[in-house]
Amino acid sequence: MRVDILKGLQAPFQGRNWVSKLLIGTLMIFFSWLLIPAILFSGYCVSVLRDAANGGDTDLPDFNPGTQGVPGLMVVLGLLILNLIPGGIMMFGVGSIVMAIVSAGAVDAKVWAAAMASAGVVSVSCILIGSLLMLIVSFFAPALIMRYAVSGDFSSLFGLGQAVSDIMASPLDYIVIFLMPNLLGFVFSLLVSVTFGLASILVPTFSAAVGIISARLMGDYYRLCLN
Repeated sequence: MRVDILKGLQAPFQGRNWVSKLLIGTLMIFFSWLLIPAILFSGYCVSVLRDAANGGDTDLPDFNPGTQGVPGLMVVLGLLILNLIPGGIMMFGVGSIVMAIVSAGAVDAKVWAAAMASAGVVSVSCILIGSLLMLIVSFFAPALIMRYAVSGDFSSLFGLGQAVSDIMASPLDYIVIFLMPNLLGFVFSLLVSVTFGLASILVPTFSAAVGIISARLMGDYYRLCLN
């Protein structure tokens, strides 16, 4: 592997004022339901990625809503657009079940049972297809975000051909980076279980750290495998 995974894991805890930066990230994750903090944190991760791609040192960039807000918004919008079709297919599947249930009061039992059987096949198929497409989008997302972070070109978030080429530059490194948030999430879930749920208060901090780690690894991948 070309990417130093250990270095990426240490990223949130290195450099000047890393405690205050991680604390700000924690607050942004905690208030992410307000949307604007989530967009700002997304933009911050773009800055982390870009710094790493350009060969920056271990020092994390400062939070700067003025310059990081737009990149964060572009990433969020891009991912929303990419997930429109998968999400629509899944919603159609769920809607089929809902409509069958709603119609239950208007028909007799045999007709309702037949409608449910038909809706069940359609809905399960749509949910499975939508889920598969969402998984595919999530797999390509790091490669797409890498290109956008470096180029600043919104259209690069939809360059699937370029993303395939970037992934094939070092497939093993890319797969590890793609799986890293899930692996860290699994470890954290074990910690929550061992502490009988007490560690759950660290969820915002953990999420902020994982975002920074992923951004750093993606930037390192771009610098080491694509330049």
